[in-house]
Amino acid sequence: MASYFIEVRIMGSMKHEIRTITYDVRKNCHLRGSKPIPHISIVSNPTPLNPRQDEKKLLRDFSSICSQYPVMELQFDGFGSFPCNNSNGVAKINIKASQELLELRWDLISRLKSYCQLDRTWDAKKDYYCPHITIAMNLNQNQLNKVMSYLRHQKQPYNHHFITRVTLLKNHKLLSEYDFFLKRTLTRNEALSRTIEAETNTRIRRYLSKNRTPKPDNKIKHSCFESLKNAIRKFIRY
Repeated sequence: MASYFIEVRIMGSMKHEIRTITYDVRKNCHLRGSKPIPHISIVSNPTPLNPRQDEKKLLRDFSSICSQYPVMELQFDGFGSFPCNNSNGVAKINIKASQELLELRWDLISRLKSYCQLDRTWDAKKDYYCPHITIAMNLNQNQLNKVMSYLRHQKQPYNHHFITRVTLLKNHKLLSEYDFFLKRTLTRNEALSRTIEAETNTRIRRYLSKNRTPKPDNKIKHSCFESLKNAIRKFIRY
């Protein structure tokens, strides 16, 4: 049976920064793992009850619901962990989710639960959601303690990031993707296209240009503008 997954894909320089953190942790804490793909889980495993018929419905609902939401901002909230139980401890980057992201997740779950089997642990309750980016997983208690001790002395990721795309995976491969800056759904080939990625970056620049530079004597507004400008520039810089 095919497995599906809905996630926020971390892109641009932030993706490379998080990968660097992951590799540093593995090197200094003597851990192994596959190539990290930074992401934030939204719906963990929506499995259609009737695969042939319901996959098309899943694609339509995914696109329809995502299209109702604007560009959303993410805030990173330091390093954290999930408790170790039978060597399944997790070290992570905490995410302070916006209200829009929480609503997007619950809208997807509410629509999909009528024809998909959902994870009873993670997707059963509206408030039972802890958005994060995994740094290391499947750790025993000693490994988890060592990783968290190391992370306490490391620089935390840049605080702001924009949700550019939400991805629907099938068997761990990209099936469909919604781009909030282009305001449209992308096929697998489109989502992997450098040309379309460049279009996304152009839209990001336009998004930034709509924010006018405030008057020099308005320090508070100027600070907010600079934070927004730096966040978007960090995304589009590779």
